[in-house]
Amino acid sequence: MMRLSTLLPAALATGSFLGQSRASDLDDYITTQTPISENGLLNNTGLSAGAALGVVAVSTQIGIPEIAYTWIRDAALVYDFWIDRLTLGDTTLRSTLDDMVAVLTKSQHVRSPSGNVTTGGLAEPRFHLDLSPDLGPFTRPENDGPALRAINLMKYANWLLDNENGTWVYDNLWPAIDLNLNWIAYHWPEESYELWETVYTQSYWTAAVQYRMLTMGVALGHRIKRDFDEIKYEGEALKILMYMQTFWDAEQGCMRGNTAANRTGIDSAALLLSIFNYDQSAGCDPLTFQPCSDRALSNLKVTIDSFRRIYPISSNISVHKPVPIGLFPEDTTGGGQPWFFSIFGAAEQLYDALWTWDALGHLSVTPVSHAFFASFAPNITLGVYAKASQTYRNLTDAIRTYADEFILLCAQYTPPGSVLVQGFDKVSGAPFGVPGLSRSLSASLTAFNARGGLVPAPWGAVNAIYIGAAEES
Repeated sequence: MMRLSTLLPAALATGSFLGQSRASDLDDYITTQTPISENGLLNNTGLSAGAALGVVAVSTQIGIPEIAYTWIRDAALVYDFWIDRLTLGDTTLRSTLDDMVAVLTKSQHVRSPSGNVTTGGLAEPRFHLDLSPDLGPFTRPENDGPALRAINLMKYANWLLDNENGTWVYDNLWPAIDLNLNWIAYHWPEESYELWETVYTQSYWTAAVQYRMLTMGVALGHRIKRDFDEIKYEGEALKILMYMQTFWDAEQGCMRGNTAANRTGIDSAALLLSIFNYDQSAGCDPLTFQPCSDRALSNLKVTIDSFRRIYPISSNISVHKPVPIGLFPEDTTGGGQPWFFSIFGAAEQLYDALWTWDALGHLSVTPVSHAFFASFAPNITLGVYAKASQTYRNLTDAIRTYADEFILLCAQYTPPGSVLVQGFDKVSGAPFGVPGLSRSLSASLTAFNARGGLVPAPWGAVNAIYIGAAEES
């Protein structure tokens, strides 16, 4: 995703854990990779990609008809980053974001195999690059699509309300947003294909983005004083929040990615959710799976360890070092390989956690997160460690180094020319998959931003804390 040179992240202090040469390698990689990833995303968008204005292609790799589409989910992650850029004051992508609105509003009215706008078409996962329907067989519906579409539109609407006349938001954006809010409010319990499009199931990722969507929708509806089904939206958001907690697997110490019976439940979708739904104002809230929550930290360790055991390329890597991460342990896609966006995502979660602890002024070691912290300090005991303490400094220095080493792992396997692909071979480390994959490019940039301290605007996750407190009282 795009970043201007003026927004390059400042290097964080590494406490000399990496050694000067490796710290220099890290900064060099970020400096080199950033403009290449930025330009790659621009080339994957609109006319440059042979697509309609504002449409984000999977990749502009020529000769691969299977990827000549735009996915609602993948595009949403690019749009999300660009909107964050806008909120930082970078208006260079304003016209692209106006095109985004046209793409998202048009896509929900395309009659597709999933249905029309009222019968399921909102959950159609992908379209041709001119936004015509994909009529071939595919994993549809995918019920995170309406939520992600609305989140994009609401983030942009809030920026417009903060900076310009809100009439356009009232008249044009809200009707498009409310279509998605209403559909999810009535259909969220239904199964659909999960993030990796491999199984028809209930999915933690899907439920969590639906909760965020309804929470943001209620707040925006209040802000613009529009009539909407407030009681329904609030009530269903609470039900989804409570349902989200059922995915927690206390025995394994992970957030199950889905309800499929033939899986362990360990899934990098959960760690990717923690960074997508990052809201620093919620602190280390476990209900919304914030990056520094004890559940999210435990889940990260379990996920990393699960891949440590199955990838031959990791056999000689110390147990104290990061290893390549894939989609889920049972994955056989393309042979079941490590993916760049999962590895960048692990780094991003750790950076988000570090910045949140810094803002809170402390970190907490609980029974749930103890194993995570013990991997950095074997004798750590349960408790709250203040920012001024040596234990806090030792832990955060070690965790920052660990996060940096995930980035260095990506640097090690980035192909010549720095054009990121899907991932790399689990045995040889050779590049795997489509060059210039939008999700790999965007994941690199969001991880770099997180390292530099970019904190997204809050979306209302703090409300879940109040709900949780009420439930316990």
